[in-house]
Amino acid sequence: MWCQWGSSRDRARHWGKTMRNHFIGPGGCGMHFMRSLFEDEASCFTHTRRIDSVQKGDKVLYIFVDPYNAVLSYDRRGFLKQSHHVRNIEGDIEGFNQGSPWDLSKFLSNGTDFFLLYDHFNRWYMHHEREYEIAFVKYESLSTSMDSVCEFFGLPHKQFSYKARNSDWNNLDEQELAMLQSMYGDYHKVWSELPDFFIHKSS
Repeated sequence: MWCQWGSSRDRARHWGKTMRNHFIGPGGCGMHFMRSLFEDEASCFTHTRRIDSVQKGDKVLYIFVDPYNAVLSYDRRGFLKQSHHVRNIEGDIEGFNQGSPWDLSKFLSNGTDFFLLYDHFNRWYMHHEREYEIAFVKYESLSTSMDSVCEFFGLPHKQFSYKARNSDWNNLDEQELAMLQSMYGDYHKVWSELPDFFIHKSS
């Protein structure tokens, strides 16, 4: 499984380790924050949607996020201007590139989520025949769910300073909010109804 270590120094420091703890999410979900806490725990950090990339007996934490704020985070971080992130999360690169670069209004008005966020979540959430445990945590609850995350991995509890998200869909104007709801409303409803933290055991 590809791990997002970034620098060659990072990869060298973890060379030869068996990566048994997997942190997976679509971006805009605190992955860099989680990496700062858990990178020394033989952990792998990735945006993959490939459910067969995890080995028997491993453990996966999927960080799922309010899709409304996720796409605003993408916009704020420049992910709508170029295709590197839609490529990283294995979205619809061809469709994205046909209209790129995007601004938020143009992206929402096109009516198609090229990041395929709901699919990214469902690949992991709906996959029941697996030989590993997977836990799901809402990004928005990390400040209160971290003890559950550590217990899931069998790791000591972490001391950390949590930074609140900068993006907030409540600040959008009515037109952009309506387009956001049209594109991501189904996923947002599922996200809002799920608990902050829960575990699916291996089958």
